[in-house]
Amino acid sequence: MCRWIMDGMAAMRSVKANDTYRDWLISLLKFVTPIDDPKPLAIEIINDTYRIDSVKSGTRYKRGEPSKKIHIQGYEQKMVQGNDWLLFFNNIGNKNYLIKIAAQVIQSIDARSLAMPLIFTQDEHTWIVTKEVVDVLFNCNHEEADTRMVLHACTEDTNIVVVPNDTDVLILLVHAFSIVKPKHQWFMKIGHQKYVDIGKVCSYLGSEICSRLPQIHAITGCDTTSFFHGVGKVKVIKKLMKQKTFLKLIEFIGRTEVLSEKGYLDTVKFVQSVLYNAKEDETLVDTRIRLYKAMKTKSSQSLPPDPDSLKQAILRVHYQLYYWLRFAIEIIPTIPYTDNGWTMDVEQERVVPVWFTGNLLHNYSCIFRDA
Repeated sequence: MCRWIMDGMAAMRSVKANDTYRDWLISLLKFVTPIDDPKPLAIEIINDTYRIDSVKSGTRYKRGEPSKKIHIQGYEQKMVQGNDWLLFFNNIGNKNYLIKIAAQVIQSIDARSLAMPLIFTQDEHTWIVTKEVVDVLFNCNHEEADTRMVLHACTEDTNIVVVPNDTDVLILLVHAFSIVKPKHQWFMKIGHQKYVDIGKVCSYLGSEICSRLPQIHAITGCDTTSFFHGVGKVKVIKKLMKQKTFLKLIEFIGRTEVLSEKGYLDTVKFVQSVLYNAKEDETLVDTRIRLYKAMKTKSSQSLPPDPDSLKQAILRVHYQLYYWLRFAIEIIPTIPYTDNGWTMDVEQERVVPVWFTGNLLHNYSCIFRDA
């Protein structure tokens, strides 16, 4: 028997439209009840918090937002059908309405008829619903369900199964497990009756790699950071498992509200040394020139980025890590994205990356592949 912690929006996307939102939400509750565990200790449905003026809203825009906003007035309202239901999820307002309506239904008699406790998050509230009580357990200001699921995992004293929607959660679970060292088992579901034992992953990687895994993941590319062309995560991790001294270079990034000069310079050195095999005492420009001269077929794509572009990329990594590394804190003090490689595009009304700050005609080409 386990406690099941699920990505709420991923579950909602998996349930087909029904006649009314109430009917659909009842189907959702059946969907999240695990068939692999006949007697789950609890089900926890963890949702993102959707904000227009956030870095995540900018990354979601690339995946299809915005689309038509549908005002949900109540859970007896008729649902949109077919392709309109699929497009429904491409709008932040629609998802916020859906989570709000779901919270209302889950606090009703339909949810209290469940055989196990149900936990559901809406904005900063974390609700618990049982046969005896409907109440707020605690408040949490995490924007991402990813860190919020890990927070919930850290508070449990039983075996847990996490059902996520992306790789970020695996990275954070392994990192958190290595720090918290829980007495019980953590699993992540990756398919039909397929599970990853987080403890075994930690044992394989070792404590030093696990302690820096979020940094490695963010630097080599995630939803909010850029990939370096031709540099794979597995290759980087294998190199670091053999040369752990490089891990000290990413010790400080994400740890403080403002990235220190040492943290920045160390991260530049990490990118040069680990991702591009820079020589000792070689500057970033020197590395670019040497690698370019060695190419048989000349292409800037395989070079490290120019200093200004790399600085903006590192600031975005710092911003993401700042929140990831505080997974165990319920209320995380916020830091401005505008100081960390992002800006608000007023015309498009969304947050976009700052690729460089100099004059385009006098800068090297930015050779990131967009995440």
